[in-house]
Amino acid sequence: MELTLQDVERICRESVEDWPPHALTVLNNMRHRFPEYPVEGIVWRMCKNDFVGGKVMAAIRSTGAKEVEMVPPSAVKVGLPGSFPWTYQNRSYDKPLKVYKEGGKDWSFYNMRDSKIEPCGEIPAQGKFKVTEVKRGNEFGFCFGRIEYAGNAKDATYWTVLGLEVNRTHWTTNDQTRSKNCDLSYTDAQRCDS
Repeated sequence: MELTLQDVERICRESVEDWPPHALTVLNNMRHRFPEYPVEGIVWRMCKNDFVGGKVMAAIRSTGAKEVEMVPPSAVKVGLPGSFPWTYQNRSYDKPLKVYKEGGKDWSFYNMRDSKIEPCGEIPAQGKFKVTEVKRGNEFGFCFGRIEYAGNAKDATYWTVLGLEVNRTHWTTNDQTRSKNCDLSYTDAQRCDS
């Protein structure tokens, strides 16, 4: 439920007359991102950080407050029909790609990207693997590959962080008009020819 200015005055016992027009949006966004953080604390941090959403978010994060993703990265599927499954190769010559099993209390694309959860395995440096689906996160544009992984349970879903899209058409065309092959390589994983 979204708070109104009247709700804020009632909860915080503080006037909101001097708030900038976007302040209520910042407050509600922070409440969704940090649902266990008290409204009074959000308001205090907003005032201390000049109502700048990024600064407020950083200030709340620094307290160790539990953060949730507001919009799941799974909202944006990458690739045209027929683009997957496809074989990819880890681009690194010395660093493995971490593999994560979907599920559990802390599982999210955000936590995978930031290595906040434990991987269940890895793809070796220069190792090849099959990607069955790619999803792009809403924060920073990182892409995540759903992969075939023989490491554990067959009924589980496994993911790895592919990185950022590397082809320039990512910036100049939309997902529906891009080709199957040349546009689906990433900073950490290269699409193989076959």
